[in-house]
Amino acid sequence: MQPTHELAAEVGQQERCDRCAQAGELLRADMLSPVYHGEKSAMEVQHLARSYALLTEDTTRVMARIKAIFRGQAISCAGQKLYGHKHRHEYLEQLGACALRRRAELLYEELEAVRQLRRQAKREMIVECRKYPETKLLCSVPFLGPVRAAVLIGRVQTPHRFRTKRQFWAYCGLALEMRDSGEYRVVDGQVERRKKPAQIRA
Repeated sequence: MQPTHELAAEVGQQERCDRCAQAGELLRADMLSPVYHGEKSAMEVQHLARSYALLTEDTTRVMARIKAIFRGQAISCAGQKLYGHKHRHEYLEQLGACALRRRAELLYEELEAVRQLRRQAKREMIVECRKYPETKLLCSVPFLGPVRAAVLIGRVQTPHRFRTKRQFWAYCGLALEMRDSGEYRVVDGQVERRKKPAQIRA
């Protein structure tokens, strides 16, 4: 008797052969639809946008670590004054001359380095994005500046790779979302589905 896995392999091979034969017949009959493969890649913008996004996350992470040091010592540090050069020495003086102050100083140096890299990545991303005609169209949309336009072009590449506009909207985060927190309810001890339609939020 032939083992089960060998029989399954033979069946899978036969199915693949049948699909290949069917595809060949469709190709000879000119019944296959063309598939979009892209005409101009936006991979450069994609990599630059990804670098900018990661550096932004690193900046936020370092800022949170700096604020955690001062909060751990019960030092008031609300707002953005903590991260500027003008009041930095005042905050460091409150830590005293200890290893904790040195740790804060190193985090400040890291923050300056990451901020500089972030500004550089931002400039390069915007310069590269200006090579695409879609940038001008996206910047004409309210609340879309050159940075957001570059991020959209880098992540989407082209809207033609989506079958429908609804798929494109959903990918960009612009589609409507249905949220329902009470589809069923208990009435007289029986679980019933409510008749009121679900709420739709953008």
